[in-house]
Parts: sequence; structure tokens; C-alpha cells
Amino acid sequence: MESENKKSFITKAFNKSMGIILAISVLFIIGATVIGYNMGNNNATTELEGEKVTLEEIKQQIVAYEQEQMGHEEKTAESKADYASKKQELDDLSEEYREVKALVRRSDELSSQIKEIEQSLEQKESEVSSLDGELSEKHSELEQLINSIVEKKEEPRVLSAGVFTVGTDLPAGRYKIEPNGGSGNYFVNGGMKTNIILGKGDSFYLSEYIMAFSDGDEIEATLPVKYTPVE
Repeated sequence: MESENKKSFITKAFNKSMGIILAISVLFIIGATVIGYNMGNNNATTELEGEKVTLEEIKQQIVAYEQEQMGHEEKTAESKADYASKKQELDDLSEEYREVKALVRRSDELSSQIKEIEQSLEQKESEVSSLDGELSEKHSELEQLINSIVEKKEEPRVLSAGVFTVGTDLPAGRYKIEPNGGSGNYFVNGGMKTNIILGKGDSFYLSEYIMAFSDGDEIEATLPVKYTPVE
């Protein structure tokens, strides 16, 4: 009986000792864990960019880096938007450049056409000028023809009514013949060369007449006639 009590006492003492040891071990482990966490949290260091920093400082740097990355992303988004805007402006400018280039090309075409028209106009003006010169010459010739009947400086000659021979009574040449009073018939070579009635005051008569006489022509007049040499 006493032996069993002793065993029971020893068992209880052992169990109690084991419990104490276990409790101490648990407390030690917990303490070590807490101490380790605190040390790891407060005293743990690493080398970053050549300097030893704590975990909290690393966290702060990570937050700062993340904020910096966000800033970079915002700047990247702004840069993309600015790039899109610049690209649109470049596209617009490219379109304007193409339009301006087309206008310049059209302007060159128009300038070439204008130059051709001007050259054609100059040619036409030259032709017109040449025609004007020809027309002026024709006018001059016509005027000469119209004014070819001009009186010579020689004195007119008057022959009475009668029959006369050119070369004897009147020098051969071109004359303006006029009635020198009255009216009457006027024949040359028996009327074969000339057959007219000279006179004034009636539309039936001729007040003047131009003709050329040759040597040997025979004149027959029933009225006095004035002969004025003309060119």
C-alpha cells in the first residue's frame, strides 16, 4: 500500500514536472517567436543600393516605387494621348500638304496653259499686225488709185469745137476733159474709142471725163473742150 502510494506520488510528481517543462518549453517557443518577430520586424536589415535598411523602410520604398510606377503609367498614358494627337495633326498636315501639292500642280498646269495662250496671242497679234500692214498697203494703193487722177502742173489746154489729131493738135497723154461752155457730143476715132455727151447742169451730161490719148487718135467735138493733163 505504501509502495503504491509512493509510485503514485512519483508519477504525479513526474507528470507535474513534465507539465512544467512543457509549459516552460511552450513559453520559450512563444517568447522566441515574439522576440524573433520583433527582431525581424524592427531589427531585420538588408543591403539595398549599398545601404542597410529595415523591412519597414523596404515597405516604404516599395510603396514609393509603386506610386512612382503609377506616375509613370499616367505619364505613359498622357504620352500615348499626346502621340495620338500629334499623329492626327501630322495626318492633317499630310492631307493639307497633298492638297497644296495638287493645287501647285494645277497652278503649274494653268501657268503652262496661260503661257501657251499668251504665245498664241502673240502669234495672232503678229499676224494681225502683218494683216494691218497689208491692209495699210492696200489702203495706200487704193488711195493712190483714187488719187491717181491728179492734175499736172502743166496749164490746161482748150480746143474749140471741131476735129483734131492727137500728136499734132494735142500731145498724147492722159487728160481730164471738161466742157468749156455749152454741151455737145464728143467722139474719138469716130466713136470707136470714146462716144460721150459733155455738158453741165443736167444728169444726162458728163461734167468731166478721164481718158488717155495716143498719137494718131482723131478727136471730134461739137463744143469747146478743156484738156487738163493728169497722172
